[in-house]
Amino acid sequence: MSEISSKVTDAVSQTDVSVVAQSPTINMGTTYLTSSHATGLMFQNAVGNQQQQYNLFQSGTAKQISNLYRKKSIHEALRLAQQLQSES
Repeated sequence: MSEISSKVTDAVSQTDVSVVAQSPTINMGTTYLTSSHATGLMFQNAVGNQQQQYNLFQSGTAKQISNLYRKKSIHEALRLAQQLQSES
């Protein structure tokens, strides 16, 4: 009976040592996974912001070109273009 008890005790202690030894490794793996996920989200947000900024600039350019075409004379259009250029 004591032979079986010592085998069971050894198996349980080895399992505990194994779990304790694997804990730092699992923790580092989780840290790297979280860090890489956050970096991926950062780049995804950067690309999304660039796309929105591009769309905003395109719509502003289209609006100003439309304003230039609506002017009745070339002098008005040139004056508006000079005014816009001096503002930027």
